[in-house]
Amino acid sequence: MKYIALLMIILLSATTFADLTNEYYLERFCPTDYDARARAMGRTGIVNSTGSGSIFYNPANIGRLDGITFQAGARARFGSMDNDDFYDDREGHYWEGKYEFHPKITSVSFAMPYGLPPAERISIAFGIGYNPYYDGASKKNTELQYHSSPGNIYTTTNDIKDIGGLNTISPAVAITFNDQYSVGLAYNKSVMSKKGVRNECSHKSKSQTESTEREFESEFDGSFVTLGVIAQPIPELTIGATYRSGFRLVEKNRTYTFTDADGNKTTKYWEKAPNELPAIIALGVAYHVAPTVLVAGEYQTRTFSDARLYGPKRDIDDGACYRIGVEFQSSVLFRAGMFSDAILITDEDDDTPRTLKGITVGVGIVSNNVTYDFFGEYSQWSYAHEWGTDFGDTKFDYKETHLILGGSITVTLKR
Repeated sequence: MKYIALLMIILLSATTFADLTNEYYLERFCPTDYDARARAMGRTGIVNSTGSGSIFYNPANIGRLDGITFQAGARARFGSMDNDDFYDDREGHYWEGKYEFHPKITSVSFAMPYGLPPAERISIAFGIGYNPYYDGASKKNTELQYHSSPGNIYTTTNDIKDIGGLNTISPAVAITFNDQYSVGLAYNKSVMSKKGVRNECSHKSKSQTESTEREFESEFDGSFVTLGVIAQPIPELTIGATYRSGFRLVEKNRTYTFTDADGNKTTKYWEKAPNELPAIIALGVAYHVAPTVLVAGEYQTRTFSDARLYGPKRDIDDGACYRIGVEFQSSVLFRAGMFSDAILITDEDDDTPRTLKGITVGVGIVSNNVTYDFFGEYSQWSYAHEWGTDFGDTKFDYKETHLILGGSITVTLKR
């Protein structure tokens, strides 16, 4: 009975880890900001997003472009999962996990400004772009080892591939007055938003090896608008704000397929209640404290208490995101920043959302009409859980560490 109880605890905890990591990386309340300049400056995308890619973060910024602009970006993600505390006092047992290297193209976009005659004190810009608004793609590997009975070691290896998320196509328009004040609007519609998890599991014991596979697939459907404003009352100061509307995110055509060790497949279909995602309000500011030094700060709301995920509301408090960054402007642009973002996870018996905390660095290189921007981000989040059993209290402090590298290329054809 003791070994059976321990086995159940381990299996349940492993399942909990899978749910947490999948839920975090969908980032339902944390839109994926892959603008390389903004990301390098602590994720301060409201005022610092650049080129046509600013459609995704603050569409008012496309009104400040110098000409027709094309932009494309990519990222690579990897990291680790740590839960050593849970197994420290159990000889012969261990669990380890990691995020494997996973590259992905993140966005393509285009924007074009027009000056309106006669004095061109008013200009209008149009743009369109495609990006993963919620980026759920990753590759994970976990390995669990324990003694199922005296002398028999049992090992379970999981290769997990998360695909997709919420991808959007985003047409946008912006109007600029006197090159100082801009208002922009983007309509974001889901497109090719396939979501899936493929889990290949290998079970090894002293006497046999079995392999099974589980696969979940579904499609996301939803749409929302982003309204942005930018003001530059004096040359040294830029102020910005965005409002992203709340929206309903429907998960359609859900399919679960299980393939057992003998190759037999079982498929199930079902629908889930839609997600109701509340609005986000964000404020940003950038200021030249010196001619070649720009500092920026940003605040974003995360009204978790208003969310409905697959039907019911969560017992979780509201949170917020706090971000700060700096750029040193010379022949090469050097950038750095830090951030603290509330995420949709809490400790046991606590309604306070946990935070994703990170630091960022990056560079920008301008060569004629082409700009190359690169960023690196290191971040962590953790979760604590504790419960009692017949064999004593059980506790784990789970932590994930992520490293994301990315970049973009922007081509501007001057007016």
